Amino acid sequence: MYYVKVLGKLRGPFSPARALALLEEGRWDWTVPMSEDKISWQPANEYPELVPQSADRVLSADERLCPECGGVVKAKAILCKHCRRGISAA
Repeated sequence: MYYVKVLGKLRGPFSPARALALLEEGRWDWTVPMSEDKISWQPANEYPELVPQSADRVLSADERLCPECGGVVKAKAILCKHCRRGISAA
């Protein structure tokens, strides 16, 4: 279970699936502080179980990996839909 700090408020607990859904929907930024114990906090993109993994997937011609989080993005993307960080054009 995960807890987040959003706008100075502690929210949660959220299951891993729900936390991932909220991140992917863009309701939370990938740098939102998260914790499993409400003591140690780190950005969401530092939890490997939440960051989209694509090592076992074959990319199509119009896809590439985000250099920041490893998520699959369109080859023309300049902003990662997973971690919301800017990426250089392909």
